[in-house]
Amino acid sequence: MQCRDGWEMYSWHGVNVAKEIIMQPQNITTDQIEEEENAEVRRVLIERFGFERYLKEGGFKKIQQDDFGILYKKEVAGEPAIVFVKVVNSTKEKDGTYKEYVLPVLSTVRSAHEAVASTFGLSVEEYCPELES
Repeated sequence: MQCRDGWEMYSWHGVNVAKEIIMQPQNITTDQIEEEENAEVRRVLIERFGFERYLKEGGFKKIQQDDFGILYKKEVAGEPAIVFVKVVNSTKEKDGTYKEYVLPVLSTVRSAHEAVASTFGLSVEEYCPELES
């Protein structure tokens, strides 16, 4: 959106993002995605970049999958591995779809269940939701 006075705002499906993400998606990098702290913006970056492309170019390997999500890992020489869990939001969007998110987690997690639990500061034993919203 651009106003007559030159003020601009860029958004992707309701998420405000930098102009470059909309106008120059070809310039998005895997480093940019991995350095983004905001989960909504990171989701948009991955959407614009392409999830399968992100996995391939980022050097990620699927290491585990369960009812809580899919755990991916990328080994980094001399540093802790980059690990993330891909989850599907339990809340349906207005259009009937469910948003997917990629959440960075500690390199020590061994399952998607443990990864999701850790994002709430809980152990696997503590994180057993019966109802999500």
